[in-house]
Amino acid sequence: MTEDKLIELFDKATRNCFNHFDLMSLALQDENKLDDTYSIGILISKARAALIRFDMHDVFKIAKVKSDGKNLEAGSKGLFTEYSIITEEEVAKSNRWY
Repeated sequence: MTEDKLIELFDKATRNCFNHFDLMSLALQDENKLDDTYSIGILISKARAALIRFDMHDVFKIAKVKSDGKNLEAGSKGLFTEYSIITEEEVAKSNRWY
């Protein structure tokens, strides 16, 4: 594949799927909090669908690395679905292993 075709493919794969995610307010009295949460959820699902469509979603899987840092445990964790329980240490170990 030529460089121009690769650039065109990358542009098609990433166009309109990576909108900026704003920080949500933490005010408990915020009437728009549910709408904001729903909007962020929709953006995440659209970004994930676009990445799956172009087979680019595997980079968002975190390998489960044993404490020795060299061997893998069974399975992996997904940043799209398990982001709330994945620690920075797990991401760092996975990146080092890759």
